[in-house]
Amino acid sequence: MHIALDNVGGHRTPEMLTHAAANELKFYWTPTDASWLNRIEGHFMAMNKFALDNTDPESHDEQQQTIRKYLKWPNRRRKTAGVDWKRAKCHRCAA
Repeated sequence: MHIALDNVGGHRTPEMLTHAAANELKFYWTPTDASWLNRIEGHFMAMNKFALDNTDPESHDEQQQTIRKYLKWPNRRRKTAGVDWKRAKCHRCAA
């Protein structure tokens, strides 16, 4: 399995590298100071702009509620699949 990671220190610990080698994982690290290559950064930027900017939550719980409300918004119309993907067969393979 090939996995892209950012350069956070925890991704390069001896334990993590040993685990990767033992489980046939290949890590690729994004360059330092290249946050635009890390796909999650775009989500964090949008969440900050649309949910947290110009707010002053009175508690950590209030801030968490704001974040949860924001995270529900993009998925409000998403239909989840009721398929057991481990048992599903490829529709192209069924002949």
